[in-house]
Amino acid sequence: MNANNESRAFSRKLADLRHDLRTPAGHVMGYAEMLEEEFEDEDRPDVMPHLATLRQAGALIVDLVEEYLGGNRTRRDEVSLGGITDALHDPMASITEVSQVLDPLLVGTDGATDLAKIESARKHLVDLIGRMPDALGESGDSGEVMPAPDPVVEAALPVASVLGEGGVILIVDDNEANRDLMERRLRSQGYDPVTAEGGEAALDFLGSTDVDMILLDMIMPGLDGTEVLGRLKNDAKLKNIPVVMLSALDDMERIIECISMGAEDYLFKPPNPVLLKARISATLEKNRLRRQLAPRLQVFISSPSDVEPERAQAKRVIDRLNEELAGKVYMIPVLWEDEPLRASETAQTQIVAPRDTDVYIGIFWSRMGTMLPEHILRPDGSRYGSGTEFEFEDALAGHEENKRPEILVYRKTAQTTVVLDNRASVLDRLDQKEKLEQFIQRWFSTEDGLSIARVYHAFESVEQFEDIFERHLRKLALDIIERG
Repeated sequence: MNANNESRAFSRKLADLRHDLRTPAGHVMGYAEMLEEEFEDEDRPDVMPHLATLRQAGALIVDLVEEYLGGNRTRRDEVSLGGITDALHDPMASITEVSQVLDPLLVGTDGATDLAKIESARKHLVDLIGRMPDALGESGDSGEVMPAPDPVVEAALPVASVLGEGGVILIVDDNEANRDLMERRLRSQGYDPVTAEGGEAALDFLGSTDVDMILLDMIMPGLDGTEVLGRLKNDAKLKNIPVVMLSALDDMERIIECISMGAEDYLFKPPNPVLLKARISATLEKNRLRRQLAPRLQVFISSPSDVEPERAQAKRVIDRLNEELAGKVYMIPVLWEDEPLRASETAQTQIVAPRDTDVYIGIFWSRMGTMLPEHILRPDGSRYGSGTEFEFEDALAGHEENKRPEILVYRKTAQTTVVLDNRASVLDRLDQKEKLEQFIQRWFSTEDGLSIARVYHAFESVEQFEDIFERHLRKLALDIIERG
């Protein structure tokens, strides 16, 4: 191995060691902070100074790790393991002594559980410190490590805006204590945190649940953070969820790679609570503003009652496309069942007219619906045969006058079934089928009945409709936005 490769390999091992030491030190800091917040409103002068000592000891360990094992070192002779071991003695001893003092004071309180977690972190640190020579003597991956950025001055952080408040945040971290600390921190800051213990679990969760943001650990077994990020950004449904990377590994080269792949930001662990709040708020605010400023399209969905599954599927497709095209366009489905329709008036007078929307979707199968009241008439004074006819003709008139809405029509070709034990029902179905054929003949065939004047799209099943409709609406929405 040449000198450059040896230097890179050593840098990688040193970065891994820093990561391993910072993680339990961060747990000491984090749980001490949580305990301080829990006892802040209680008159416990016997507890609060000791908790501050624990938090400061954890912070000092993090600082010492950087001082003695910082990323500017690339050779074994630049690292004094004896020096860092001696330097860590005092803060480690403080954790032991203070924990022993606090143990009887916290018996019977919720704080006893957190104190036990601090003790677990201390034992983990003792084990890691003892194994430092082995950690630096093992082979590692090559890769240049850059120094960590300067600490952030809390006073310079922006105040969180309302747009950055609240929301569901998925925490992805293989370390249980990390997940616990982050979950409790976010909950105290007004967010709704959920957790996943690894990359595969996170992707499974996101397949069925919507979130506003993801905090993604960079170093995990199995799928690491970079691989998970790549899958997210290559998934049409998930690619617009903002992701902030988390790492105790001060490897700026990998962080820059994640930013170039689409991550919104990054945080080093353990994150400062004020900085954590500021980064999350800024990320959510930017994403929500992007969505608010996107052009909006109203999509009118018209159909008789015999295609209710397709109607529901159309709404789901619109929801899915809104996620995929977030920031580019936002589509608003217009459905009568979503409106608080009053019994005193007809539905057509209470919802937005098709001619005033951007896209009209007509779905037909075996019926046209019932005739409208006498006061709803065509311009020539004739009555509409059904609400479906009114909606189609209104959309068509709007398009001919103003080039909007765009019109997409779908016809289901699957066979219908009729129960023969009810003569009135059979005759009604036949009458409805005849009205539909007359409608299709009038608007989608020429007088000779041989050539097509307007186009509708045929489909057999709900699944086929979903596929065709999603492709059509995606292309049409982007075309409308491009045309302005």
